[in-house]
Amino acid sequence: MTGPDMESVDGRRDAINTRYEEYISSYSHHLPMNLQVDSVVAELGLRPVYDSKVGGAEIRGISGGERKRVSIATQLLVDPSILLLDEPTSGLDSFTAHHLVETLSTLSKNNRTILLTIHQPRSDIFKLFDLVMILTEGNVAYYGEAAKMIPYFTKLQYPCPEFTNPCDFYVDLCTVDTKTEVTEIESSRRVDSLVKQYSQEMLQNDSGAFVNGAEDEPTRLRRDLEATRLYLPGWFTQWAVLTRRALINNFADYGFLLVQIAESVFMSLVIGVVYLNLQFDQYAMRDRFALMFILGALYPYMMVVDVVGKYHKERWPLYHDLQDGLYTPGPFFWAKLVSEIPEHTLFLILYSVPYYWLSNMQNDALLFFQTFVILFLTAYCCRCVGMAFAAVFPTCQSATTFAQGFFATMLLSGGFIINMDNLFEGMKWLSNVSFLKWSYQSLCLVELPGLNFTCPLPIGTCIHNGSEALKYYSMENIEMWKSCTILGAESIFFLIVFYIALTFISQKPQES
Repeated sequence: MTGPDMESVDGRRDAINTRYEEYISSYSHHLPMNLQVDSVVAELGLRPVYDSKVGGAEIRGISGGERKRVSIATQLLVDPSILLLDEPTSGLDSFTAHHLVETLSTLSKNNRTILLTIHQPRSDIFKLFDLVMILTEGNVAYYGEAAKMIPYFTKLQYPCPEFTNPCDFYVDLCTVDTKTEVTEIESSRRVDSLVKQYSQEMLQNDSGAFVNGAEDEPTRLRRDLEATRLYLPGWFTQWAVLTRRALINNFADYGFLLVQIAESVFMSLVIGVVYLNLQFDQYAMRDRFALMFILGALYPYMMVVDVVGKYHKERWPLYHDLQDGLYTPGPFFWAKLVSEIPEHTLFLILYSVPYYWLSNMQNDALLFFQTFVILFLTAYCCRCVGMAFAAVFPTCQSATTFAQGFFATMLLSGGFIINMDNLFEGMKWLSNVSFLKWSYQSLCLVELPGLNFTCPLPIGTCIHNGSEALKYYSMENIEMWKSCTILGAESIFFLIVFYIALTFISQKPQES
């Protein structure tokens, strides 16, 4: 039987969400949002943890049983007529398992059909079932009312011993014992006999165990499936809800947020200390070019790695939500773009300030703003690169490997490691699409003009100003608008790749 994998709930909910946001994220019904959410909260008895964190592998949150009910709640928000659950009690203690099945039994009374697979349920859990099917080797050994299972097998000369859980006993009875060759042969004969006797019982009753109130079950299931209809809210509503959820998730994990803030400030301080108080001599001139290259390469590289890792943490909930039809890729795509901008801007501001004055760059507000805009475009382009590779490749390891390889290629053709005039002719096309080249040259175009350099050597052997330096490094014909346009165009290209991957490539994560 297929259905939502309840064991994947930890992977699906690693993102730190409040209980309210968890429900809101799965809203897709025609009823008013708050009414539908409150109804599900009441049905599943989750009111006490309404504002609690779900938690995950790193953050302690609600209990295992409550997580199971949360996973069920995300399905109930679409008000399905049929709910399929694969081993919902697995990993739970006996009390929690009984409470969960009791909740499911209550839900089944509200005009819902609930199908679940289960192994070795307790006797009090078994009593909650209306209909039971025992499968063995893919064949049906019994299907009918739970209360009539013992009389049925007793009639076949297999009475349940006293003080024995009937479910355990009859599941063992219908299982092939492979401990020894003798027991395997004997149990196989017994199982074959049980399957044949059930088939004969079906023929004799003209519809087998479907008598006694279960006769029209397949017809009713088919009717329920046809009647189940998903009422998605409008595109804008989906986008607004997903954006709100993403913004809360981005700033709710304070630990991870502080790490990223510290990373941005630390990298900026390191750069500022390495290039501390640059002078205006011939040696410092080349150091300024190196500084411009490092500024546009170091932080964006960390951006690619962070984005790939973050996206793969989101793949489980994204995959299941798309499979369940809770929203479409379009609203998620735009919500992802919008929700990333605030933290992107925050981290970049923290990155841009310390190094600027530590390294003795030009003390001009306009030049600082222009530098910030170029770094913003470069870092956002790298963010788009990370999202594209993360969506295309199924594992975090493969996505990171290929993204790093791509970044290294852009780095080598970025114009600092080798002069553009000396670059191999067959590789010059690559430098023209390197976003690091356009970032590097734009930063140089902002910082170098207007600077004058001292020269202790005879006239004609030194570079005296920034314009001469740009010409020496083959940057005299660079136009700012062109560089920024190309950075924006490359960002759009990778966003298109990201959207195509979301739409046509399964986002189901795989093990690395």
